[in-house]
Amino acid sequence: MTKSLTQVVNWAYRGKNGEEGWTGEAHLLDGVRITSEQMEKLLVSQNPARSLVFAAIDATNPNKQMVVGSIHAMLRKDGRAEFGLFAVDPKLQSSGIGGKLLNAAETHARDVWQVQEAVMYLLDVREKLFAWYSKKGYEKTGKKVPFPDDVDVGVPKVELQFDELLKKF
Repeated sequence: MTKSLTQVVNWAYRGKNGEEGWTGEAHLLDGVRITSEQMEKLLVSQNPARSLVFAAIDATNPNKQMVVGSIHAMLRKDGRAEFGLFAVDPKLQSSGIGGKLLNAAETHARDVWQVQEAVMYLLDVREKLFAWYSKKGYEKTGKKVPFPDDVDVGVPKVELQFDELLKKF
């Protein structure tokens, strides 16, 4: 599962076979979004009370089930849920998989963790992507977060920062 999750996340963020989906960031960043080692560490450290990675599986071929999407949900110390590593295979984007993944993560956060709010961080230059999140009930809080220079998530080609997005349940 580690390899296929890593692959779909990197495809969604940096492109697949030279093709970039509408959520891709290859024009903004070089390098991979996540390494197999980072993904393995995340998966091994999962604790359903605080951190879960949800995966969408294409089960149309029972002999070769493929991961086609993911989202990481984390319960923060401030009592809010945070979502990240939200990815869908570029060839399957706009097919409803992302909405179902986000709904599953939100439902878990609201019903199991009993949170009232969810946050995520989106590169502030991604207005088209923000429009999609806005339709899902997320709003910009006005808080800007600098792009990390101490985390291995890719090398920016331009100056980048994040907008904090918030959804109240």
